[in-house]
Amino acid sequence: MTVMQLPLPTATDEGLTFEDLLYLETPDGYRTELLEGRLVVSPPPFIPHVFAVANLRDHLIRSLPEQIRMIEAPGVYITEHNYFIPDLVVVHETAQERYVKGFVPSDVLLAVEVVSPSSSSYDHVLKRHAYAKAGIAHYWILDPKPKTVRILKLEDESYVDCELVSHGQVWMSEEPFGVMIDPAQIFKG
Repeated sequence: MTVMQLPLPTATDEGLTFEDLLYLETPDGYRTELLEGRLVVSPPPFIPHVFAVANLRDHLIRSLPEQIRMIEAPGVYITEHNYFIPDLVVVHETAQERYVKGFVPSDVLLAVEVVSPSSSSYDHVLKRHAYAKAGIAHYWILDPKPKTVRILKLEDESYVDCELVSHGQVWMSEEPFGVMIDPAQIFKG
């Protein structure tokens, strides 16, 4: 039996591209993303992360208006050198009509990341900057350790902190849709 090895992708001056990701073999459960042409591989999330995503997902599914969908761990194609896999996104139902490499930023009403021990600076700094630069209007960062939900809104080309909802508080969003956020329900246990 002959085993064929695919050539490893070679970075251009701008770094790796989305097409390079197609040649990579990543272990099951790992997320492979691109940040300005740099490869970012994240291990499977810890249990608190998984339950926070599931609890928010279940809540959003029950709460979202018609024609708006919540999608778990989709690809968001920003450019050939910037490709992310947020924990959750909220999009208009019409976004499914396009066949592209992932949702494009104009599809995304809300991107949600849940912080893991290995992703804190990535979610709070690098993705915050990249999502803002791409024009994603709303970004929520869930942090299981302090049990908080950080609500960010795009103003000009950067996010401003609108709210930091702590365990024991309840917050009602008006944009991009109306929904009650209760960290006690998201971070059960």
